[in-house]
Amino acid sequence: MKDKRIYGMFGPKIKAMRLEQGLKQRQLAELLGTDKPMYSKMELGARRVRRDQVPKLAELYKVDVKELFSHCFRKMKNQQLEFLLSC
Repeated sequence: MKDKRIYGMFGPKIKAMRLEQGLKQRQLAELLGTDKPMYSKMELGARRVRRDQVPKLAELYKVDVKELFSHCFRKMKNQQLEFLLSC
């Protein structure tokens, strides 16, 4: 399933962004309305980020939603990106 592959690539991106901001997993978890173990699984790619959490991450990091996924979609068609963001 393509979205599992994408969220597996998405995890390291949000981890790198979190570390650049000097934030702890617990802090991000609270901001996203989840707990630390669940957020940790998101960074590992073992758990999907909920659709409502993606805009929160983009706002927190002051980037466009597409920027969060940009590294995942270099090889994928824009149509697939739009589909996944609409799910």
